Order: sequence, then C-alpha cells, then structure tokens
Amino acid sequence: MQRYFMIGILMIAMAVPAMAQYQYYGTIIPSATQTSMGGVALKSNGDLYYVTFSTSSELMYVQNAVSGAPTKTYTISSVATLPMPSGRGLNDIEVDSSDNVYVSGTGSAPADTQLVKYGPAPTHTQLWSMMSLGAADQIRHNGIELVGSDLVISEGFSALTFKNPADGTNRGVSVTGGTTYQRSLAYNPSNDDIYAGKNGNNVSSILNVFSGGSPSNPSAYAQVLNNLLPDMGQTSTYGTATQPIDFDAGHNQLIVCDADDQGVVGEEPIGVRIFDVAGSGASTTFTEAQYIPSAGNVLGISHAVVGDEDFIAFCAATSAIPDSSYVIELYNIPAGVGSWNQY
Repeated sequence: MQRYFMIGILMIAMAVPAMAQYQYYGTIIPSATQTSMGGVALKSNGDLYYVTFSTSSELMYVQNAVSGAPTKTYTISSVATLPMPSGRGLNDIEVDSSDNVYVSGTGSAPADTQLVKYGPAPTHTQLWSMMSLGAADQIRHNGIELVGSDLVISEGFSALTFKNPADGTNRGVSVTGGTTYQRSLAYNPSNDDIYAGKNGNNVSSILNVFSGGSPSNPSAYAQVLNNLLPDMGQTSTYGTATQPIDFDAGHNQLIVCDADDQGVVGEEPIGVRIFDVAGSGASTTFTEAQYIPSAGNVLGISHAVVGDEDFIAFCAATSAIPDSSYVIELYNIPAGVGSWNQY
C-alpha cells in the first residue's frame, strides 16, 4: 500500500505545471548598424519599434518582426529623426493599447530633452511634442512607462512624474525620493508597484521599487526599496545608458539587463535575467528563473504576448556579426512547449 501511495505522490508531482524557458527565435540586424541603440518595444501583432541613441536619433519601425520565420528579411523603416545634443539621444519607447508610440530622449540640459507621441502605423502622425509645451514643462525625460491612464516619466534620475498621454502635460504629481540614475521603468498591474531600473552612481545594484500608490492615487507612491539585484550593473559614475527592464504580467516576472562591469573580476556572464516576483512593496522578493546570454551590453528590453506565445526582444551591442555594432535578439516560449512536464 505504501508503494502505491508513493507512486501516486510522484504522479501528482509530475503533473505540476512548470514554467517553460525562453528559446532563441531570431536576430534582427538594424539598418543603422553603426548607431548606438536605446529602447525597444514589441507589439502584440508582432511589429517592433526601436530608437537609436545619437545626435540624429531615429524612431525605427520593423514590420512583422515576429513572423514565424526567423530567417525572414525584415522591412525596417525610419518613422522620424529627432535632433539631440552631441553625445545624447533617444533612450526609451512605449506603445499603448491603441498603437500610439511614445519616445523619450535626454540631453545635458532639461531644455534639450525630447518627449514625443506618434499615432499608429502606417502613417505615424506626430500628435504632440514636449518641446511645444513651453519652458516651464521642459524637464529631463529618461525612462517612460504607461501606468493606467498616465504616462509615467523617470524625471531627472530620481523622481517619477505623471503626465497626460493625450497632450503630454503634467498631472501635477511628482514622486521624489528615488536613487540617482533611475532610468527605465516597469509597472506591475497586480499590485500597482513601479520598478525603476538604475545604474551608475558608483554602485552595481540596479533596481528600486515604488509602492503604496495606484493609477487612481499616484501621489501615494513612495520609494520603499532601493539598490536591489546587486552586481548586475556598472560601478562607474554613469553606468549604461538605460539599464533597461520590463515586466511580464502574465507570469509575474521582472525582466532585467545584467550589464558588463569591467571593474569586477570574475563577474557573471552578461545578458538578460528573468526573475519571479513575490510579494509587494517593501516585502518584494526576486528569484532568478532564467538567464539569456547576450553578445554585449543590453540597451533595451520589451516583453509581449504575440498570438499565444510569449516573446522577449532586446537590443544589444555586439562584435560577433560582421559590419554590425548592434542587434535585436528575439526569444520566445513556443506555444504548448513546457506547459506541463512530459514523461
């Protein structure tokens, strides 16, 4: 009897769902191969956007990036070119549920900053630009994220500013207290927490957590955790450009960049790391679930469900491909693969 009882327990354990691992899907070689890259945004229909980080930064549109054929010849076109100060450029991008596109860029002074909204493909009509809103509203725009009906900006490296996506104007809510060099943002809709990727400031930890607020009560947000996920960033003054992050709401996972820190001997391999998230606010914990290697520092990350498959797109520096300095890598969990343990 005991034998059959143990067999029953084993069969139950074998039937427990197991989170599948992402697999390599394909590589996109950008047309602007010698231009540094910023953020990337993958849409649910398989189209993709990315921005470049240079004096003449571009918003680029990739049709059918997810097509079921990794060897596909991608159609890549420029939506717009936005002038930026020397050494600066566009650094983040978001796409809303109506397929409007938002891009942000930073300069050395607040007035040099770009925050622009474009309409959906194929026309991509410019709908507004923060440069037209007047000097009083010109602030440094780093990472951007959509939270409820607001566009949330990582402002001036240490604050969150809430804006109206309809015209770019401020909501009058700014949450201070963040750590220097916050850049990329991600939103957890299950508990309304906001995660801020950060780098530089001579520390290698890369994450802050804001909690207590909600889309209907943004002024209640406050930073509750900082300097999380140690040894994944650069200990230099400025670190990497964005220290990108994204959030997979379906699996409650945070997707983050592990940057190259040349000052750390024996550092773990660089790339993308995926963390299971448990708890909320000051009780949040992160447990690594998967590591995805990269040829170089990751400069933008985007997660999307395309059809019935989860995809991650990330842009990275590389020296592995002739005549190319940057690539966009696509990874996915194929439909039905790994949903249940197979025996």
